[in-house]
Amino acid sequence: RHLGQCQSNEQNHTNFGEELETWRNRLLGEIAYFYLDTHYEKVRQAVNVRDAAILMASGVKRDGKRIVLGISVSLSVAEAHWRSFLEGLADVELIINDDHAGMEAARKAIFSGIPWQRCQFLLQQNAQSYLPKVSLRTKVAEDIRRIFDS
Repeated sequence: RHLGQCQSNEQNHTNFGEELETWRNRLLGEIAYFYLDTHYEKVRQAVNVRDAAILMASGVKRDGKRIVLGISVSLSVAEAHWRSFLEGLADVELIINDDHAGMEAARKAIFSGIPWQRCQFLLQQNAQSYLPKVSLRTKVAEDIRRIFDS
């Protein structure tokens, strides 16, 4: 685009809002595997900057295609926030996530009876943070991988 053809911020905001609404209301199809994750980002709220939890859900369809199911910004990773975020999802074969108390409580309440697996990547990261020496990381990672693969 040339500078003279740029849309105004208001037009961009309107277009983005319409695209986001279309994305939120799309048909997901069958999701076989469901990944939950969270991380924190600094966000501005009025004149203050604070930490906000970014709740994320992604999935793997039966054909192997990975898709982002949803993203939400909340004040914490408490159960109430995860419950609100996960409402309406169903027909999942396996849930994979880290071991957060709020996420686990919401998962058990909404998806009781659905198998759960701890995220192997995050488990490895957590385990390695307890090692007394950096030189042990490769050996411990190999041992954990061997356990997962057995």
